[in-house]
Amino acid sequence: MTTIRIVRDPMTKHAEGNLMIDDGISPNVFSPSYFDIWQHQAFDKNFSHYAIRMSSSNTINFMLQNGDISYKPDPKMMYQYLDKIEILDAEDLAKIDFACALNETWSYVNLTVFYTGPTKTLTFKPVDSLVTFDKLVAIKFGQKGKDPSWCDGFSYTSQLRDDQNTYARFDLIPNQPGLQHLVAEFELLDDFGSINVEITTEADHNAQGSLIYRPPNPDFYSLDYFEKNKPTKKLFDFLQQEDGKEFSFHIKNTRGQIVYWSDPLRLLIE
Repeated sequence: MTTIRIVRDPMTKHAEGNLMIDDGISPNVFSPSYFDIWQHQAFDKNFSHYAIRMSSSNTINFMLQNGDISYKPDPKMMYQYLDKIEILDAEDLAKIDFACALNETWSYVNLTVFYTGPTKTLTFKPVDSLVTFDKLVAIKFGQKGKDPSWCDGFSYTSQLRDDQNTYARFDLIPNQPGLQHLVAEFELLDDFGSINVEITTEADHNAQGSLIYRPPNPDFYSLDYFEKNKPTKKLFDFLQQEDGKEFSFHIKNTRGQIVYWSDPLRLLIE
């Protein structure tokens, strides 16, 4: 089984590395060079190449760089399973008492966490002994009662702040400490239920969107279609979200059928 040891930059607390999973035997017979994977030019996909990055926000990400995320070596090859992750020289992380991982479907992967004083090492170990790297997307760790845990979900309570027939704003209050307050804005664009939705942090909203990059937002009403089809109906003819309830909005079509439902546990801005 594989142990990952992380040595952070002492100033930025960042770390970065690579992980290659293959059988160690089968050659890349269609490639002119066995090293083409580093230039993302390999022809076969009998491997998985991950970049592993740790940030100062106590997050470890596993990102497929090349190969096939569904590639699986023979189950007898135990190196494809994660044994533990060790963060070295981790005296500043001695009070960490929880860790939560998410897999490719955003389901939780249970981890145990412990700090070893004599070696100044913080260790994460899967409860399930057969966790493969294709089942890991990210790990978040911190202190209970102070930092948000992914395993506790990310639900928000909505408070209707503004309602102007075709426009509504909700302030979103997080269910755990450490998460930022959010602002959700909805604008009805036509009588067929086209809705522009923007959800961002309260700080970014107050700074008029200057803190978080987003693609340019078109002036919908200057577009020919929307210029000719300005809405006469109300936003809440198509939008279903109750004030004071868990934020999970539904969008309905002109027949009242729900065509979109937001998952309240997947609303996360880090």
